[in-house]
Amino acid sequence: MPMALDVSRKRLNQLWLREYVAKFDGITTPAPERLADGITLENVTFRYAEGDAPVLRSISAHLPAGSVVGLVGINGAGKSTLVKLLTGLYQPTSGRILVDGQPLSDLDPRSWATASCGVFQDFARLQLPVREPVGVGDLSALDDVHAIARAVESAGASKLVGKLPDGLDTQLGTIFGGVDLSGGQWQRLALARGMMRTAPLRLILDEPTAALDPQAEHDLFENFAWHAREAAARTGAVTVLMSHRFSTVSMADHVLVIAERRIIESGSHEDLLESGGRYAELYATQAAAYAVQVGKGNPPK
Repeated sequence: MPMALDVSRKRLNQLWLREYVAKFDGITTPAPERLADGITLENVTFRYAEGDAPVLRSISAHLPAGSVVGLVGINGAGKSTLVKLLTGLYQPTSGRILVDGQPLSDLDPRSWATASCGVFQDFARLQLPVREPVGVGDLSALDDVHAIARAVESAGASKLVGKLPDGLDTQLGTIFGGVDLSGGQWQRLALARGMMRTAPLRLILDEPTAALDPQAEHDLFENFAWHAREAAARTGAVTVLMSHRFSTVSMADHVLVIAERRIIESGSHEDLLESGGRYAELYATQAAAYAVQVGKGNPPK
């Protein structure tokens, strides 16, 4: 690409971003300090551009304060899009999202972002000393070694950091001559980054442990579940969990099954299994695949 064209595109992107941010300058209502009712979606539809087919259509659901909600669906069903709507990164094309009865669009997006924590599946690999890729999960605690160490421990990354040549001061990544990590190790640090905030209103775990084996994921989510319960007790926080492993999703209080751009089933893990619908079919298919792998002496993936 010619350099002049590349610079022009970057300039257009910068201008678009400034215009986008400016839309929210007049919104000053802070996010609540505690959730009493929860987060409600009312007939939420989202499309990426005018004329495109909806990615999500007429989504209605209530995420009760203090609950852990699992999202299930095949790849491309719209789970990650729904999460980005909940975080305020995307705005609904129609419908609305309510936070304790107040439209999310009326809340200061900076305040809402500050009240959030978690990990997306496309996490950043920040090539900095270890303390910084973890600490940026809560900028107010970026220099708090004790807070960073707590987050590392909560994410099950203490053993990893302990083996690095300079511990939390170890330079990561090859760009600056630092230590390179495996995909699973980078993911552990991303998880630690998501554990930095201790009193969030919303925890998002979007396929947070895809690079880990099933037992490691199970153990790690138990730590997350503890963190979520602690946050729920303090702030009424809602935890939203996505995982392709049903053994993990089964830990959720409530499960939403997304297909055909909408929610087709909802309920507890036990209720959905008993109903014999799409969730039960997917669960049975995965269980059968695991049984075959174990029978062949291969660990389930």
